[in-house]
Amino acid sequence: MEKLSERESKLIRSLRMKKNRDASGLFVAETVKVVEEMLPYFDVELLLVTAPTDLPVDETRVRLVSEREMKRVSQLECPSDCLALLRIPAAQAVRRLKGLVVALDEVQNPGNIGTIIRLCDWLGIGTLLMSRRCADPYGAKVVQSTAGALGALTIHYDIDLVATLTDYDGPIIAADLDGKPIGQAATPREAVVLFGNEGHGFRPEVKSLCTETILIPKSPSAAGDSLNVALSAAIILSHLSQII
Repeated sequence: MEKLSERESKLIRSLRMKKNRDASGLFVAETVKVVEEMLPYFDVELLLVTAPTDLPVDETRVRLVSEREMKRVSQLECPSDCLALLRIPAAQAVRRLKGLVVALDEVQNPGNIGTIIRLCDWLGIGTLLMSRRCADPYGAKVVQSTAGALGALTIHYDIDLVATLTDYDGPIIAADLDGKPIGQAATPREAVVLFGNEGHGFRPEVKSLCTETILIPKSPSAAGDSLNVALSAAIILSHLSQII
């Protein structure tokens, strides 16, 4: 195995910034479990390990590094023994949307994005739309929180969500506090289900495109006034995916 060069080390460290991920078309995934789950979906540029590995990666792309070197390039607080440099898939045009589709309007918390990606994979939802100003799906916090599910669905990110939804001729269902209780809502076989920003919800121009709004009824004794967007998505999508 070759040693990690300073040029390679510098490249990996630079990917902490979105502009460098965008420019290079590369992102980082860490831990053996996450990397192993990613391998069927992404091309591997480099694989760093602190001990020999049986992961199915061309040996010319494997670098055996010390724990000190791994700590230097890792984006985790506690570096693991495996780091992969993976290629971001080329952007694809949004074509005809089929089945149940999830759309996010300026959802900015990486943990929420990662959980929703993982949730879509679990429920068999194949397409995720992400507006501009959503957290980068290839940022370290999102990648790690997907637990390897990142490659299992088609993600259209940094898109003009208003234009995309305007071209869609099916139902657009928004999760919002002024909606119908989820049990009373219509459940068509094809729909875009929309979730808004953690603080201010939907932009007006996005909400105006919705054909229906739904909510999760709360108990009269509930102390909180809302649910986390990822938790709301889990409840709503679990309900709709069983029906649709």
